[in-house]
Amino acid sequence: EQGPVATAASETASVKGSTLLALHRNEPLGPQALREARQMMRHILSAYLGEKPLKSRELFRSARDTAG
Repeated sequence: EQGPVATAASETASVKGSTLLALHRNEPLGPQALREARQMMRHILSAYLGEKPLKSRELFRSARDTAG
C-alpha cells in the first residue's frame, strides 16, 4: 500500500517509469506500456483477491448479451 517500489527483477515483472508516468498523466499507452500496465494491475489485484478469479469478462459479456 505504498505505491511502486524498486525490487529485484526476478521477484516480479518490472514496469518502466515512462509507463507509470503515462498512467499518471492519463496518456495513451503503446503496446509495451499496455502489457506492463496489465501485468502490474494483475499483480496488484492478486494481493487482494488471492486465488479468487475476476468475473469482469463474464459480467461485461452478460451485460452486452442482455442489452442487445
